[in-house]
Amino acid sequence: HAIVRGVTTLLEDEGVFIFEVQYQGDLLALVQYDTVYHEHTCYHSLIALARLLSAHGLRIVDVKRIPIHAGSIRVTAARAGTARQPAPIVAEMLEAERGWNVDRFGEQVEARRQSLRHLVTDLRRAGRRVVGYGAAGRSTILLNYCGLGSDLVEYVLDMSPLRPGKYVPGVSIPIVPPEAFHANPPDYAIMTAWNYEPEIVRKEQAFLSGGGRFIVPLPEVRIVGAV
Repeated sequence: HAIVRGVTTLLEDEGVFIFEVQYQGDLLALVQYDTVYHEHTCYHSLIALARLLSAHGLRIVDVKRIPIHAGSIRVTAARAGTARQPAPIVAEMLEAERGWNVDRFGEQVEARRQSLRHLVTDLRRAGRRVVGYGAAGRSTILLNYCGLGSDLVEYVLDMSPLRPGKYVPGVSIPIVPPEAFHANPPDYAIMTAWNYEPEIVRKEQAFLSGGGRFIVPLPEVRIVGAV
């Protein structure tokens, strides 16, 4: 509310307020339980945003779906008293949100957890080496919730020079630089940064061509190999 009050103070009568937020619709559709953590305190639906803005004399006049963060929205708002009319997409998305089945989300999350844990456990029993690819916040949530510790995941590689030598909180998996991954490639790598799948696949063609496989945990657990 404080932020929107500040916007209304600064906004000209015929001005517009444009902002981007991660979209709850994509969080639900892609079963993104790994993005729910302490840095992300709000999960935005258009219905909730419309209610917030309305409390300060603003209304949504346009919205656009964008791919950032595995699904976000760019919202345009204006003062309620202006002649600017909402684009048809606003009413369409509000109506679609009323049909969300939020209760099913928990069941879907648990199903993904069980699938991933069973897959990794079976691979380790078969003597396969499994690592993680990406040590961002998402990976911490995913590995902890799925119960994938250092007994199942050998290490997690990360591109940031600040993380190697440290450990993933809660599961105590060591974080290593990319050189360790490329020098002695594992059999499987859990793509904890799954929202960057196309970029990672393009970057790691040598790993895939050499017989390596990625385990993509969301929105469905699946294995990606060389094309």
